[in-house]
Amino acid sequence: MKLLFASIILLITSNGYSTELLKDVSLYPLGIVKHFKVQPATNDGNLNYFAASKSYKKNAWMFENGAGTFVDTYHKRAYIAFSNISHDDYKYGLFTPMLNLHCAYKGHSYTADDRKLQCYPLFKLRVGRDKGLFTNIIPLPKIGTITNGLVAFEVGYKF
Repeated sequence: MKLLFASIILLITSNGYSTELLKDVSLYPLGIVKHFKVQPATNDGNLNYFAASKSYKKNAWMFENGAGTFVDTYHKRAYIAFSNISHDDYKYGLFTPMLNLHCAYKGHSYTADDRKLQCYPLFKLRVGRDKGLFTNIIPLPKIGTITNGLVAFEVGYKF
């Protein structure tokens, strides 16, 4: 966690020396989740989320790679590495559908303190302009015993 914050501070303070350093960097200071079936012990609402990413464009493809941390459903600090992939042909105004590939090192039960690595693809819908404030909407249906279903929102700013 300290390494993540130190990296962000380094990026921000180094900006005076290079105008390209923060180009296409996104910061995510807020994440919210709403579960479909909330159990009494479920962390629902603010995730204490923070992530940072850097975007790269190759032809009409956009790749946004990043890492972050949040408090998961089981009230455990979790860590993610992700890649959001989109294509210019599928953008419509403020709406950009994305394929999100991510790996999360997170809790897997309310009663155990251990964590496990989970990797899977998700669908995201970005609402916002190419630069500036945006939100990502992530619907996740019920999947067996892995999740009871949820909708998550990431709020971010792209420089």
